[in-house]
Amino acid sequence: MKITFISNACCIYESGDYKLLTDPWLVDGVFEGAWFHAPALKTSPQDLVGVDALYISHIHPDHYDLNTLKFFPFDIAIFVLDHPPNFLLNNLKNLGFTNIIPIKPETNYSFGPFELTLFQPFEKHVYHEAQIGNLIDSSILVRADGCSIFNANDNVLSVEAAQALHARYGNLTLAQLNYNAAGPFPSCFNHFNEAEKLEKHGLVLKRNLAHMLKIAEILQADYTMPFAGAYVIGGKFWQKNQYLGTTSWDEAATYIQENGNGQTRPLVLQEGLTFDLKTHQITNGTYQPVDTQAQWAYITQVLADKKYPYELDATLNQFSNEALSSLLKSFLPYARMNLWKAQARFDHYNTWTIAIRLTDCVFQFRFDQPGFQFLLNDQALQEPYLLCDMDIRLLAQILQRKAHWNSAEIGCHIDFIRQPDQYLPDIHTLMSFFNLPPKKIEAFNALLESTVQDENLVLEYS
Repeated sequence: MKITFISNACCIYESGDYKLLTDPWLVDGVFEGAWFHAPALKTSPQDLVGVDALYISHIHPDHYDLNTLKFFPFDIAIFVLDHPPNFLLNNLKNLGFTNIIPIKPETNYSFGPFELTLFQPFEKHVYHEAQIGNLIDSSILVRADGCSIFNANDNVLSVEAAQALHARYGNLTLAQLNYNAAGPFPSCFNHFNEAEKLEKHGLVLKRNLAHMLKIAEILQADYTMPFAGAYVIGGKFWQKNQYLGTTSWDEAATYIQENGNGQTRPLVLQEGLTFDLKTHQITNGTYQPVDTQAQWAYITQVLADKKYPYELDATLNQFSNEALSSLLKSFLPYARMNLWKAQARFDHYNTWTIAIRLTDCVFQFRFDQPGFQFLLNDQALQEPYLLCDMDIRLLAQILQRKAHWNSAEIGCHIDFIRQPDQYLPDIHTLMSFFNLPPKKIEAFNALLESTVQDENLVLEYS
């Protein structure tokens, strides 16, 4: 069996004449326009459409990228986890794909020379206590030619899950393990100063690298490949790159070499390189370490000028910030109602307050109460609270479901102040349901169109 690396979580497993492609994200600008490959990719979606099947791990756009998937035929085989809530399965069906193959967790499925086993989320959250936790991730074990590859992807294993996996499936040839913490922490949390952000950045990296190595040694993999979460932030938030909870796969490989017990060897590949699991040889070129100076130059000289979709929204751009904010006041309560319904489904309530800054006020609500308030400013907020600050056009797109709260967070579009400094994962999970129901989206869009030429009407509406 061979593996050819493309980017991030995208690679090709090959055995005989069969090729299985994983998580194809090739078109820059996912997570509301913020995530980019650096250096820029040479591979195009058209270069990969000849594969025999796809495995898509979950619905985050660096794994399930619509702008990449549109190049593939609708009848291509697509393997997905068959596990509720099945957001990914339903979305693929709605796109028109006709050969989706859902696989139940931990059941074997034969595809040509491959034996595939998919896994549901191993933990609600590996590092923090959560009631709802991880709803969407999956992992895959691929076996062929006497070799085995475990692609954990973003589905991080706990120590106990890794022990159970090893007990059932034995030693692995290759473990592809996540080593980064993709998301807004600490770069978007403004109750930290610059020095504190850098300190938190270092602590997150140390935690993730140590966990990656611990899991690799439990799995007793011949090779460990630091995998997934390779990206940079472009656009107006490019300076947040220095505080992300991410590092290069070279740094992760060095960590394995310097801190491991020698049981597993690091494997790093760059775009287009192939590793043969039988011969232990890299083909199609010679590996070159990531040039971090060239990467930073690319960020500052090219990617920093990129625009986000909400910055280019022609309709929204016809309103002033004040007028759009005024219009949103009439619709934010319906988004709160939608979130309250989701809380009821998950039976989750807590005493935290969510506050969203508008142009001239703050919209706030408590997680244990269905109501809401508009405050003149954030001085009246009572702890515990999470204050959220974003471009008013992005907030409008989130309500319209043109953008998504979770994607906006991961893309570093939302700034936070958290008091006290306590991370509750379930709050961020539930905010994915902060948007308008379909009929209110229609009303909101109609109002946008009817008042686009007269901001005075917008102001009077509220």
